[in-house]
Amino acid sequence: MVCTSGGTFKMAASTTSNTVQLSHTLCGSEVLSWSLEHKLAVGTDRCVYIMDMQCSPQNTSRSFTFAKSVISSPKERLQFDVGIHEDKVLKGIDFQPCEALTNIMTDPTLTPAIRSDESSTGMKMVKWSPLQCDHLGRSVLSYLTLDHHLVIYKHSRGLQWEEVVDLSKLLNLKFKENNYEYTNCMPPITPTTESADVKQKNKVYETYKERLYKLAAIAMEWSDVYTEQTNGDCSRLQAEDDSVSSVKTKKIKLETESRNFVMLFTLMKSGHIVVWKFITPIMSEECVTIHKVIDSGFDSPSTISWCRKNDNHLPSNHTGLFAVGDTSGQVRVWCINVDNEITNISSLMVCTEKDLLLPNLISWQYQTDGDVYIMAVTKGSYLMVYMLQIVNNDIVILDKCIPATAHPMSIAGLSFRKNVILTSSTDGTVNKTAIKTLNSVLSTKTTPVKVTLNEKTPVKYHSIVLSANCIYIAIVTCCTDYITGEDSLEMNFVELQRMEDVIKDLYSIQGKLTNYLDSLEYIRQKISAEMELCKEIQDLALGKVRGEDKKASLQIQLFLMKLQLCLGKQTSVTKAIKMEVSEQTKRKDSLSTTNKQTTLSDEISSVEKKLINEHALEVVEKWRERKMSQGIVEIANEERKVILTMVDWLSQHGDEKTKDTVSAIYKDLKEEQLSELCRESCPLCQGTFSECNVKMMTCINGHKFGRCCLTLALCTDLPSRKCRHCDAPANRLHSRHEGTFLEDLLHQPCPFCNGELL
Repeated sequence: MVCTSGGTFKMAASTTSNTVQLSHTLCGSEVLSWSLEHKLAVGTDRCVYIMDMQCSPQNTSRSFTFAKSVISSPKERLQFDVGIHEDKVLKGIDFQPCEALTNIMTDPTLTPAIRSDESSTGMKMVKWSPLQCDHLGRSVLSYLTLDHHLVIYKHSRGLQWEEVVDLSKLLNLKFKENNYEYTNCMPPITPTTESADVKQKNKVYETYKERLYKLAAIAMEWSDVYTEQTNGDCSRLQAEDDSVSSVKTKKIKLETESRNFVMLFTLMKSGHIVVWKFITPIMSEECVTIHKVIDSGFDSPSTISWCRKNDNHLPSNHTGLFAVGDTSGQVRVWCINVDNEITNISSLMVCTEKDLLLPNLISWQYQTDGDVYIMAVTKGSYLMVYMLQIVNNDIVILDKCIPATAHPMSIAGLSFRKNVILTSSTDGTVNKTAIKTLNSVLSTKTTPVKVTLNEKTPVKYHSIVLSANCIYIAIVTCCTDYITGEDSLEMNFVELQRMEDVIKDLYSIQGKLTNYLDSLEYIRQKISAEMELCKEIQDLALGKVRGEDKKASLQIQLFLMKLQLCLGKQTSVTKAIKMEVSEQTKRKDSLSTTNKQTTLSDEISSVEKKLINEHALEVVEKWRERKMSQGIVEIANEERKVILTMVDWLSQHGDEKTKDTVSAIYKDLKEEQLSELCRESCPLCQGTFSECNVKMMTCINGHKFGRCCLTLALCTDLPSRKCRHCDAPANRLHSRHEGTFLEDLLHQPCPFCNGELL
């Protein structure tokens, strides 16, 4: 164990790059959540603000642009049906000083009328699920209110959000059907002891309290997305409990023998953990079941946290860890196997002392190097870091550390990503703790972060969260006006990294470009402010440096070129492109006496063509593989036109690598399908298209039409869909596409920037 403090960050001084005013107050410490698709959810006493980061090369402003939407709080206070009326409980209590009377008068769970209607529905917690949870591979949002109302929402269309399922009402319904008891409940590892005399004395009260506490959710956490094997023809709700939903399930014939699922761990006030299982994509109430109920053995739990192994890929194994904290100061960690049924459960009490320091925040990180789990726990003003490992299904503590630099007051915010732990305190301090592990030894280095905010005093800090790639901090501050005494809440976005660190991340980019949207936004703002590119960014824009992912590297190059074009100035990168292209032209044609000038627009078109080639080749290969594996003979006319359009494009603009694929697909199609009548024609004059580029198609009579970036077909839908980042057009998904190859194709993201098509 190595703990150090002081020193300096390997980054520039942190400055606030943008500030957003919040109209309502906060109700909890976990009301900030930043998804991997760069949506920021902020829970307040009236609603959930959702700020969707927009990073368009057409935007040359020096601040953030957010698409903002709102999910309102429930209009009515949640009332649980536990089979016992509150009046009956009061009659059974002897109105003498006792614990039962105190709880009835002070506990809002037992007596909801204690809270006002406005404050009781405020947001206590908001959480984004991992990716790949809806039909477009996005995250869904869950929120928990102060009156224990747990609801799941999904993105519907544009800035609209749609409720998927009300888990609190669903649990209450199942609980009532099972005579106010849990089904499939695992007993606690350490059984709790309670006096039988107390239970008998206030039997009605104890029953009432037990039932309510079993329904009252106080914390939640999403798991990873996993894959399970199925038997072909099965119901989506076949699990431990088919009767959870009030809607009858329908048999769904699955094309494959596997399906994905995600779990939501819900911590109840009774100490039980209700594990909800969602079959993805999460579309409706039919996708959810109660997978398991685990009794933690804690009397007064405070928080729960799951360790996600990989946010971008499905975990290779189904072993997972989650932790539960108790108000006594103890923290217990569970190791479970999440195959078709939760099995092989083992646990370890990590924090054994009952020091009454509330473990209010817990966060995790899994490290593939060494196969270890790093857990960060906040207790009072202290941060505690543990390094754990699973050995033969048992949890082993390899090392633990308490950083020397503590906050002056209690920690109010915690965020843990990529070996960086950020903590904020209500007194206005922020600490960064860097984590290093080597040979089962845990070392930390803590340094205060100087955050430059508006000159308002005093300032109190609340929740804090890191962006997906640790580029920005989002922190909620409360500023008090001395004259009026009024508080104003602000959401502050603070730069955390240096330019060289961001560029290094882009060099090693893997997967979707949209996963690195915060990195692109950082570079966009810097370029817009300085009007000049550093050498490393120039190399990316010129294509001199390629990352590990060829497609992502081309998308970055296209983004930088479009941004430079929008700035409207001939900076060093523009001149460098012209000089390099000119030299290449001279080498190719030494007899030419004319020095051809290639503009930045031509270079943009060239990169777009390469990306379309990559996209078209991937689509036709998947189409041919699907056709051969399923033995498809008849091909729908619209699908045939799309494939022919893509194959024709590849035959004209593809390289040597695409020739074999193009020839094979031409052979797969019948002779009559290769006639001109089977290809797209001008909808105005029925003429053939003579000129086609990436974005436009021109017929022999001069009629011009835009083309869909996904299918390369004509954009016949008015209005068509647009990429939310680069405005590339795409056709809409219609009912006629359901169950066809075009349905999957039209669900794909933009091939130019990997953005969502709306």
